[in-house]
Amino acid sequence: MDQPLIIGNENEVRVADSATGSIGDSRTLSDYHRGRLDLSPHSSTSLPRYGSIPHSRPALAKEASFVCSNHDAGTVCVICDTYASDYTYWRDMLFSIAIGLMVGLLCYVILWPVGNIPDYWTGKGYPIDISTTKLGHGKPIWVAVTTSAGLLLGITKKLIHYPEKTETFIKQVQTNRVDYSLFFPKTVATIISLAGGASLGPSVVIATITGGFADVVGARMGRFLGIGDEQKKENVVKGMVGGFSVLFPSPISPLLLICELGPGEDFHIHYMKHVVNLAWVTLSSFTVYFILSGESYLPFVPMEFEQYAFRPRQMLIGCLIGILCGIIGSIQIFLVGVGLKFFRFFGKLFRGVPFKEVLITTFGGLCLGLLAQLVPLSLLSGNGQVRHAILMVENEAYTYDFLILSAVGKMLAVAISIGSGFEGGCIFPSIFVGVYTGLSAYLLVGNNSEFPLLLALSCFMVGVPSSIYPIPLTMLTIVAFTLQLSSYQSGPMVVSAITSHCIASGTGLLIRLMKLAKRDHLFDDPVVDR
Repeated sequence: MDQPLIIGNENEVRVADSATGSIGDSRTLSDYHRGRLDLSPHSSTSLPRYGSIPHSRPALAKEASFVCSNHDAGTVCVICDTYASDYTYWRDMLFSIAIGLMVGLLCYVILWPVGNIPDYWTGKGYPIDISTTKLGHGKPIWVAVTTSAGLLLGITKKLIHYPEKTETFIKQVQTNRVDYSLFFPKTVATIISLAGGASLGPSVVIATITGGFADVVGARMGRFLGIGDEQKKENVVKGMVGGFSVLFPSPISPLLLICELGPGEDFHIHYMKHVVNLAWVTLSSFTVYFILSGESYLPFVPMEFEQYAFRPRQMLIGCLIGILCGIIGSIQIFLVGVGLKFFRFFGKLFRGVPFKEVLITTFGGLCLGLLAQLVPLSLLSGNGQVRHAILMVENEAYTYDFLILSAVGKMLAVAISIGSGFEGGCIFPSIFVGVYTGLSAYLLVGNNSEFPLLLALSCFMVGVPSSIYPIPLTMLTIVAFTLQLSSYQSGPMVVSAITSHCIASGTGLLIRLMKLAKRDHLFDDPVVDR
């Protein structure tokens, strides 16, 4: 005897008799997901075994938006989710493209001053001219600029009533919610911070800004397109993925990043529908930004690396590098915790002073400038310093001790920047630290066929960020596309990324270090989300 079929769309499900084609009472999809439909074998609403709508019932097949075969309650078959059969999908597709175009333009407006203003005050030749990066050869004007940036940031935050505490980025992705009132304050604070020399990147901040922007624009455009408020959360995620798409040299990476962070339950129920919609946002935003700027924010590295022959024992090298990267990432987070604790203590010295926050950011800017006098490469996010360092190592212009000290200086600068209230994230500085430690390890080992430059560079470059952020697959694609790795050469890199994340985050080491650095509510929200 033919079994009944569960037929429906995103609004309702119905029980249909496959023999007669008659359709029974309507049930909401949420009832189906929550198990309110009786799916027992003896029930009239039991699901069929893996099968499809009979060919003799074309009208029934046409009406179905998806057919789900014998799945557990709470799941929807991604194969049967024929989302594109509804006209609303094509409306949403055009809406996604429009959001992507606007987000790409917005990112260009924000990132242009971030990338170009520092060129005017760091001086001609920095960091290409090796004389500008020597230890102890920083320029005095840098102190004036970073201190002024801290002063301006503090005053701006005071005037616009910048909140003392905001939701972390990962929480925003998982809840699909951004406080759109922070759009303007976050934008202004980010431009001042990054253009003024803070050792932070724009990644997580730009995603928060674009998520809020898409939330507001989506609500206004939706009224004309007939899109209801139920897509409010989806608009936030679209804005975030559009913001990330301009940062990396491949539009695939933002999609992987969002999938790794897990943006809500509905995303997984209608997985392919959301992935395709987000892909339209990513592609349009990436294209607009590339047309305007000529490259992504993290530039593609068109360099001729000496390729190496993959050997299985290099997987063990990747594992050892992953362990070391996990330790490096843990030290970075510990330093950030110490920086937060130090500047909080500094603020307590001026308790009752009306402009205490201004003093903290100004002092932080002063510390950044003084550190840059000793370690010039500690300035900025490190994005423009990566390719330069690789060229210098290939030309034997840098030594391993210089690279190690530069990496340590960058880690200290990140701690100062976050601790004193500058806006930005750690992804780009952690890539810098990974590159510089990888290059130093290569120079320490020497010209060894078992440890070639590309192996060291790729494993460290992916390992350090993966130890801090739960996005190892995203980092793998970023590094693989940036360095033009072959498929076999990605093997040790995968081992490094997974091992690093297990060592630092999977074991709880990061949490223990954060609690050790500060034993109060300071670490209720992980600092790595910034």
